[in-house]
Amino acid sequence: MNINRGTAHRIIEQLVTAGFIEPLTKTNIPSKFGKKTLIYGVFDVTTREVQLAISRDMKYSSRSLRYVDIIYQRTLPDVVNEGIQMSKIMSIARRYGTGSGFHFTDIAKYVANKYQLDGVKVWQ
Repeated sequence: MNINRGTAHRIIEQLVTAGFIEPLTKTNIPSKFGKKTLIYGVFDVTTREVQLAISRDMKYSSRSLRYVDIIYQRTLPDVVNEGIQMSKIMSIARRYGTGSGFHFTDIAKYVANKYQLDGVKVWQ
């Protein structure tokens, strides 16, 4: 998450104060400072929701998937009548892909797949 330890502790304290999370248990794992490690939990959250949150965090940690989201957002205005041309996705991926380190056809395929999962037709 690219935040330091002090910031993380302040955020956790604010979430506990606001009532979003609660300390569940102390573990037998010692921390660097001698205290036992606390495990925090969120109210009324299923295991499935926790798994989705972990996968979402991993997704946004991936540089290529962040780039796919950027191209997806840039192509949204071009969606007409619940469909978009693959050539339009390719041209935008090519235009914004210089210097990204990824091949624009791979990114365009990921964007097209994301549109199809959202119910938008991608025409070849």
